[in-house]
Amino acid sequence: MTGVEQVGACGKTLLSVGALPSVAARLMPSVAAKFADLAPNTTLRIVDGPHSYLVERLRLGDLDLVIGRLGRPETMQGITFTQLYEEQVEFVVRAGHPLLDAPDLKRIGEWQVIYPPEGSAIRPLVDRFLIAHGVGQIDNRLETVSGAFGRHFTRHSDAIWIISAGVVANEIADGHLRALPIDTAITRGPVGLMHRPDEILSSQAQVFILAVKSALEEQEPGADF
Repeated sequence: MTGVEQVGACGKTLLSVGALPSVAARLMPSVAAKFADLAPNTTLRIVDGPHSYLVERLRLGDLDLVIGRLGRPETMQGITFTQLYEEQVEFVVRAGHPLLDAPDLKRIGEWQVIYPPEGSAIRPLVDRFLIAHGVGQIDNRLETVSGAFGRHFTRHSDAIWIISAGVVANEIADGHLRALPIDTAITRGPVGLMHRPDEILSSQAQVFILAVKSALEEQEPGADF
């Protein structure tokens, strides 16, 4: 039974959507507000987590849609992906961090690094990026996809957080966190909508997609969908 076939509180239909951390932080607040106006009789359930977890929940029918980065080919079998925009990885630190004045990627191992875990969409991109720049194994690291933990820990320590730009867009805009001036364009990749190809999208799911596109148009006027 998929989310839209379930009945939630007060007899409303239920739409279950998976959102990777960058999408949950950057896009979903605006999408949720628009969806509430467009589909007042549907309860939106937002589930966050790493790419592998959400895609598996989608494949099993526990989720109706997932929004996030395009994963490795082997993880996308049996999934339809429609690109919405592109995003890259950033190396993020607190304001006033020593590396901001003299950025040197090879020095990041001098501080604790918050690293994407296995199963996250950006993990292979980060691994390849560091190898290409001559950075070896980082021993002093912890691994998590938790945006809440990463924001707090990075602001109150000298840790370096390797994370998708969307996760920390608000914190960078307000100056609490800073992206190291390192060219990470090579990590840029597509973010999009995922669903099961053998299933006709419900009217609720189609309305949700309209809400997503409307939110993106506000954030990126003139974007081509």
